[in-house]
Amino acid sequence: MAYAFSARVSARYADFWLDPATGSVNLWDGGRATDAYRGKHRILGENLSLGHQLYYTNAIWNRLGYRDRAPTSAFEAWLDQLPRSTTTWFARGENDRLVVTYRDGRRVIGLPLINGARGQHRNTPYYPIPFSPGVLAGSADRAYPQLIPQITLADGSILTPTSYFEDVTVTEDGVRTIVTLHQSTLNRMDGDAPAPDPRVRIETRYELAPGEISRADRITPAPGVTIQRIDTDFATFSSGVERRGAGFAFAQGEISSFSASGMNCQPGTPNPDDHSTPVGAHRSLLTCSAAPGPGGISVGWRMTLRPTD
Repeated sequence: MAYAFSARVSARYADFWLDPATGSVNLWDGGRATDAYRGKHRILGENLSLGHQLYYTNAIWNRLGYRDRAPTSAFEAWLDQLPRSTTTWFARGENDRLVVTYRDGRRVIGLPLINGARGQHRNTPYYPIPFSPGVLAGSADRAYPQLIPQITLADGSILTPTSYFEDVTVTEDGVRTIVTLHQSTLNRMDGDAPAPDPRVRIETRYELAPGEISRADRITPAPGVTIQRIDTDFATFSSGVERRGAGFAFAQGEISSFSASGMNCQPGTPNPDDHSTPVGAHRSLLTCSAAPGPGGISVGWRMTLRPTD
């Protein structure tokens, strides 16, 4: 199975990452983007290093007796035997760190609860949101509120629930995986590293199910603290968006619908500077917001996904 996986990696390199027009690896053009560290000034190095890794991996397989051997046809059946849901813990204690992996047919969804740390805590690829190759993605070095409630206080402070996860529980209920947590301090977004701010607390519930992902938040400010607004974005590879009842439907792509609770949403236009990802540009954008009154507020969203083969 490892050999079959390596063959798939090589095929992806040849069929997707190599640009036939230039003969070069393409990590930067046509809607693709990396972080600044791996920018296009490294094009020679990326070609050399990626090619080198493929060559020496192939040499290892040859030494193990796999030279010119066709990959097994049982790989898909082997994938089907993997658990629907797994949880990998990195740390437990004052703050929890983990990743939940959920298999929805041929689709793999990852939910990382990490803090991003210095230099990355503001950037969407490190947010505690669902990711799935070619389906759900963040944008390197970009800080728009992708699928999280971004909270702006009356004094202009911007807080996000992206770093200080407490008492995380992961339970399986039949085909559903439910993740609950709370944060008694949120992350202040004005510095290079995460900074705890206790003026707002949040309780979060994720639910992963076949063809469906949802998030619900209960946001509570401390006494005397006023929340001016809450913003959430959904940038997606799906296209052909149209309003459908209380939500939105997509005519093309793996996301079929999206709806928000406690917020008003409007379709927007993705900005190429902000909404490019390693595998291409987002095609649609929904921007959602709420202007709560005194006290707490509940917000959330739900998306449905088309079945995989």
